[in-house]
Amino acid sequence: MDPNERQQRLEEAVRDAVARQQAKNATEQEAALRPIKRNQGILVAVLLASWALIGWIWIARPPLIFGPAPEDLAPSPAWREASLRFGLTLQRGRIEEYRAQNGRLPPTLEDAGEVEEGITWERADSTFTLTGTDGDLRLVLTDRMAADSFLGNSLDILRVKP
Repeated sequence: MDPNERQQRLEEAVRDAVARQQAKNATEQEAALRPIKRNQGILVAVLLASWALIGWIWIARPPLIFGPAPEDLAPSPAWREASLRFGLTLQRGRIEEYRAQNGRLPPTLEDAGEVEEGITWERADSTFTLTGTDGDLRLVLTDRMAADSFLGNSLDILRVKP
């Protein structure tokens, strides 16, 4: 074997070794990347499911997380009475203010301002009687009654949620 042939075989052997090593490296890289791609897919799926769950919780507002809705909470009888007493007192104040400005009672309850829910009135010459109802609860306030005594501790009760 002459030195040229020897040189060529040696070069071929080196090229083959390099080619095998490159193929081995490429295979190892692909194998190393496969789990990452699989893990990324799982991560994306978990992320999408989490966003969907958060969206559902935000829209549905389940009582387990947010507690009962305000409309589901029935006010206590004491709170209902305090609310009615406060409404009657407010309405009486509006009527008294109208009387102070105009020197007479308003022709209708609406003329005195906003009308509280469940409140009606009966008007005599210079006196009036307000009647408030809330379901089976009925309270009466006249212009001759002391508003502070009628109101009592209603404001303290109303400061607490029903």
